[in-house]
Amino acid sequence: MSVTICAHSSRQPRRGRSITITWYSTDRKLATVARGGASKAEALQIIDGYFARLKPHYESGEEALAETMFGFQKSPEEFVELCINSPTEISCRYQTVEPRKILFLNLPKIIRSERTLTSKEAAKNEVSLFYDLEAVAFRSHAGAWLSSS
Repeated sequence: MSVTICAHSSRQPRRGRSITITWYSTDRKLATVARGGASKAEALQIIDGYFARLKPHYESGEEALAETMFGFQKSPEEFVELCINSPTEISCRYQTVEPRKILFLNLPKIIRSERTLTSKEAAKNEVSLFYDLEAVAFRSHAGAWLSSS
């Protein structure tokens, strides 16, 4: 599924570019399972579904991760991942790769930001921004997590 986003925002939204954002989950063997394309509306429904199925206890750590960890990716190098520890404690991790040149070598720089969110609405807001913003703008937003945590 291809998603074209033309939002109006001061945070540099995508303008008429078509990009496929896919989502993934984790299985009980802790392997990543590709789930296919997801529009922004579908992504928000996925988040609702994970919160609706949240249990107070799980039989094992593997079961807990399989039932609570998932993410959305623009490419293998750029993704936002959520893990619902409780309704008021959601781990949100963003990762991307930035090209960098050292002398004559092209060595990518991996950029990671992590933040603990306190509500389903906050999780949905971060995923919405991931869909709406260009990589540079979202990277800047995620970088602000470090100073606001």
